[in-house]
Amino acid sequence: MKRTASQDRNRIKKRETSRVFLVALIGFGILIVAVLLFLMAFFKRSWSEGSDRNILLIPETINGYKGKILFAHISPTNHKIDVVMLNPELSLPVIGGYGDYPLRSIYPLWTLEKKDEKSLSSVYSFAMGKVIDDVWKSDRNNFDPENLSFKNVTQKLLFFKIASHLTLGDRLWLYRFTQGLRPDEVKVAYVDTLADWQKIQADSPFADQSKNCNFAVVNTISVTGAGTRVGKMLENSGFSIVRITDQDQPISTTELVLGDQAERCRDQQEHTLHAMPLHIKVVQDAARAQEYRANMVLFIGSDLKPFF
Repeated sequence: MKRTASQDRNRIKKRETSRVFLVALIGFGILIVAVLLFLMAFFKRSWSEGSDRNILLIPETINGYKGKILFAHISPTNHKIDVVMLNPELSLPVIGGYGDYPLRSIYPLWTLEKKDEKSLSSVYSFAMGKVIDDVWKSDRNNFDPENLSFKNVTQKLLFFKIASHLTLGDRLWLYRFTQGLRPDEVKVAYVDTLADWQKIQADSPFADQSKNCNFAVVNTISVTGAGTRVGKMLENSGFSIVRITDQDQPISTTELVLGDQAERCRDQQEHTLHAMPLHIKVVQDAARAQEYRANMVLFIGSDLKPFF
């Protein structure tokens, strides 16, 4: 059967259309790559100039959730990432008088109570007994511990498939950092019981300035053990705790007092503020800090009492 001139023209038009589409697709891909390269160059330094951080990655929905929950200590200082896959059924204490809850139920409880965003990292910090600087939320319903790739996590983070407070610059920085790690620089551990977690709780300390920053905790409220609980959480995170004590005279507002050479405690200051459920007043008072022979002192005030 002979083809007509009209059919030939239609076939030629289709081929030309396909070529145009292919060229446009390739051009779009090149543009995306060029934009990413530009952004990577533009945001060459970020993530607070390379400070260590602890993050928790949780699913936004926990209904029927049976997978692991991911904790990660990200350390540019030591050029490594320590990942812990946590049993979602771990029973952990929730601040505010709620008692113990399974790890997987803490976020739904926080959502139900309509707490402010600032308190989320604090809720998990006290529950885990270790500072959590940020909580990342994903719509992914399961994490496969057998095929875990933190590089894949940071790729999803880069394309905003994971919710986080990180800026675009931070996301790009973290992506580049993880892509540059060797396999032996990303370690993965698995925790099934609370005893397992307590054994490694103090592992992966903040390495940036901890040894050079002496920290004290002063409990001014009538809650026995409040100072010890906060101090232990900070110590588990690598803080150099030189003193934990009580003060008879209560203060109404929790304060973080900075002493001499407070610049060496810059990162500890940020970690402490992340771990507290309220916005904490920061005060420069070298004489007051010197009373406790510390570079930084946390005074627990009455405003934190409802959380213990």
